[in-house]
Amino acid sequence: MNKNVLSVRLVETASELKEFLKFPWRVYGDDPNWVPPLYMDRKEMFDRDKHPFFKFAEVDLFMAWRGNEPVGTIAAILNHRHNEFHEESVAHFGFFEALDSEVATTLLNRVCDWAREKKKDKVLGPASFSSNYVYGMLVDGFDGPPAVEMSYNPPTYPQFVEDAGFAQAMDLWAWYFPLYELYGSNAEHLPEKLTRVVGKIKKRYDIKIREINLSDWDNEVALFQEIYNSAWSKNWGFVPLTDPEMHAIAESLRMIVDPRVTFFAEIDGVPIGASVPLPNINEVLHRVRPGPSTFSTILAYVPLFLQ
Repeated sequence: MNKNVLSVRLVETASELKEFLKFPWRVYGDDPNWVPPLYMDRKEMFDRDKHPFFKFAEVDLFMAWRGNEPVGTIAAILNHRHNEFHEESVAHFGFFEALDSEVATTLLNRVCDWAREKKKDKVLGPASFSSNYVYGMLVDGFDGPPAVEMSYNPPTYPQFVEDAGFAQAMDLWAWYFPLYELYGSNAEHLPEKLTRVVGKIKKRYDIKIREINLSDWDNEVALFQEIYNSAWSKNWGFVPLTDPEMHAIAESLRMIVDPRVTFFAEIDGVPIGASVPLPNINEVLHRVRPGPSTFSTILAYVPLFLQ
């Protein structure tokens, strides 16, 4: 095969899926800020028989090749719950990687063709798989590793996508609050104005704050799901979590949930809010830098990380 011929192929076999999953290491191998995913976790995401997302979505994976060399990946996604909830007719793209602009345009055009075959009006992305998972594309802030569940990509990608005819749909902001850098050993003492206002609100509405009850895990997860789906219902791009999705996400995070900082807010015993801060496990993965065939004992780091 001519090594310069660019082609796009549907991922159909187990070996092709393995090639798809290993491809990011070709893109980011020398990037000091990249946080590699755990290969087995990523593989489980594409288990169509087990992952709950596939119960209401259609997904096709494509790889771009120059001759016999892989040069890009993309997922074409039809999230029926998104279209039902927002009364839209859209497809999404995700798991997007490309070595150059030509590859990016070819892959994105393939997803657009796929969307037209599905009779959809437009394509949004990146969404891997939806707003309940890693979402969006990094356009600023390339000077450090991403936090857990935040997107990361080379600085060239935004231009690649624009070159393919796409335009920005929405801003997604991530905020960093350097608590100990600002307050040092007095980090428990937040700004006086903030604590005063919070105190007045708690007193006015008689708001009680309690820790998560890990011994009642299933009920606490169901309670959080109810609050989350209600609180985010008007947010751009939001899709309510299904019970199986919530269960799968909760189980994946169960080991790193710290009850000392995981709270429910209640009025007269009725939950009105929840807070689930997560330890930035990406700090561990960034240090370990697991390869696609590395069986790293990441879990051994977690107890130390949580201390």
